[in-house]
Amino acid sequence: MNSYMKNIEQILKDLQSGVVDVKTAQQQIMELQVNERNKTIDLGFAKLDVDREKRTGFPEVIFGEGKTVEQLIMIFQKLQLASDKILATRVNPGKAEVLMNAVTGLTYHPGANAVTWFKKPILKVHAGYVAVVCAGTSDLPVAEEAALTIECMESHVEKIYD
Repeated sequence: MNSYMKNIEQILKDLQSGVVDVKTAQQQIMELQVNERNKTIDLGFAKLDVDREKRTGFPEVIFGEGKTVEQLIMIFQKLQLASDKILATRVNPGKAEVLMNAVTGLTYHPGANAVTWFKKPILKVHAGYVAVVCAGTSDLPVAEEAALTIECMESHVEKIYD
């Protein structure tokens, strides 16, 4: 029995035993159906769209700021099962160190404050390039984050920094 059916069975058992009422059971079943249709994983603190890469060509990006390192570890572990590439932005060096010790194959990009993981090497498949232009040193972290994101999307980047 797959996890979807196990979840339905549990909801029905909870309904039968009075743990949940009919309205709550209906809502839980509807949420499961939406999650199954949209291929999301609900971690309680985040919903991961594991089907995004098939729909858009690029997987879900993790916004690391405000997440605990434990949450980041769990997200990376789940996404590694569903995706060929993972990008987490706004990850400070302390979190990155713990994250990299817990999850194998990660790379930290200190200039961009980002962590990446690739199942296979990234190819530059798009013709031309995207220019990332910034005016000063205070803009560098955001410019580096943008450049890394573009590279992860398999495009060439030309950096122009003042």
